[in-house]
Amino acid sequence: MRKITTGALAAIVLLGVSGCTAGGATGGATQATKEQSVAEACDIAQGEAQSAEDALTQALALIDDEDYAGASEAVRSATDDLDTSLAQVTNVRVRDELEDVYEDMREVGLLIDQLQAAADDAPLLAEVQSDLVDDSRDVQESVDELAALCS
Repeated sequence: MRKITTGALAAIVLLGVSGCTAGGATGGATQATKEQSVAEACDIAQGEAQSAEDALTQALALIDDEDYAGASEAVRSATDDLDTSLAQVTNVRVRDELEDVYEDMREVGLLIDQLQAAADDAPLLAEVQSDLVDDSRDVQESVDELAALCS
């Protein structure tokens, strides 16, 4: 089995880290009697987006160690958490950005699941790795767009 080098992937993700911080004063709580503000939604969304970004970095390191199951689990857990958060975010603008992070992470998870199967097929492996680079960038861009909305 060919060793998959993802140091470049990790570098791409780490160079783009936006330094998200949670904002607002609600502590993640929403009020049922009024529409959720951007700040209230960001309290929930930014923390989850940062966790997803951290999970992606962890997954890329695990791929480098050829721990595909661990990488897949890290992304799956983050994706599940994002999905749960989507139910709490009712502000349309913030929800749209968080959905982008969710979808991009879901795509990364699917690609990680394909890596091990592609390990003995050099052309397929190259294609999956290229897609993984692209989708990892997409995650970062989605997190950055959410951070910009929430700043």
